[in-house]
Amino acid sequence: MRVSPSGENMIFSPFSVSTALAMTYGGANGVTKSEMASALRFGVMSSTSVHSGFRSVLTLLGGYSTVKTANKIYVDNQFVLLPSYLTLTSTKYLSAAQNVDILNNNVGVTNTINNWVAANTNPTITNLLDPLAPSMALVLVNTITFKDKWLKPFGIASNGPFHVSNDHTVQACMMKMSCQPPTFKHGSGPNFQILELPYVNNEVAMYIIRPDNINGLSGVESGLTLASLNSAISGMTFKTVDVTLPKFDLEKRVDLKAHLQSLGMNRVFNVDAQLAGIGTYIGTGAGDLYVDFVQHEAIIKVDLTGTEASAATAVGVCPARRRRGTPVPFNVDRPFLFVLRERRCGSILFMGRVINPQAGCSSSSRDRRPPKMLVRSQGLSRA
Repeated sequence: MRVSPSGENMIFSPFSVSTALAMTYGGANGVTKSEMASALRFGVMSSTSVHSGFRSVLTLLGGYSTVKTANKIYVDNQFVLLPSYLTLTSTKYLSAAQNVDILNNNVGVTNTINNWVAANTNPTITNLLDPLAPSMALVLVNTITFKDKWLKPFGIASNGPFHVSNDHTVQACMMKMSCQPPTFKHGSGPNFQILELPYVNNEVAMYIIRPDNINGLSGVESGLTLASLNSAISGMTFKTVDVTLPKFDLEKRVDLKAHLQSLGMNRVFNVDAQLAGIGTYIGTGAGDLYVDFVQHEAIIKVDLTGTEASAATAVGVCPARRRRGTPVPFNVDRPFLFVLRERRCGSILFMGRVINPQAGCSSSSRDRRPPKMLVRSQGLSRA
């Protein structure tokens, strides 16, 4: 839950994040694999059990009318997935793999991925990724959407007080409903009450966790685990409940790298990550990879009639071999030439020589027009 600061609205999809990372986990070994298993709470389950478990959930969700989920892997043309990894991701995660030219068309591939995500989120998430680095080897993507109507729609909505804290109250659009006889499941846990709001298709339910104290959310959140949540849900009973709930519409886009590192998932983000089980580069056989980013975006809208939610996660995997070794020093502290060259056909668009850049750095330099440089044209002959 601690994906963002406690004072901010937050929405994310544990399912989407864990599915994309589980596909990555399928190519991990050594310390990388054990750290990922720990952070993702796989416990003592074998890899086979983990992947079979995801297949079971994906198969279950695939039979629902209200939930749609999809996985896909975009692979650079210079990189080849191992047959074993391709089999794993296709059979356990129902994921297709598509070859793309990230090296020479990184912006176009980014648009292709974003368009696929949009098409699989109705389209609510249209710009998951910023332009990929040309060195990216592959991108693993998951999407999930949910849409359904309340079993008992809220009847009215009007402005009412919402207590952000003990000393801060705002006016919010509060939805209200009262049902007779007992219709909703209600229960309690340590310092909170919990209410189940069912949907028409009865495939998914929303659970609202209300702290007993206005300032008690952070304490409830820090103490909430999957086990304690399941315990509270199992203890719920049908009651007559007067429900007042604010309408809300949330969106969150975040790179989860720092959050996952705080959970102990460190090695996979380093150049010595052990992901050789994914694939190799054509002609070199090199398969040293690391995860560059875990981009996640989620959206939810809750109103009088029901709920609509979408999420997407993309794991960007880079070749570690391109970052290994001691950096080559390149200090341009002498006269130099510059060339602006079109990448595909090699046309030289601009070139020149800098003998004396003249202007130095100063605190007020951005307020002045830079002095003109002495730039002489330079011819270029073909060999």
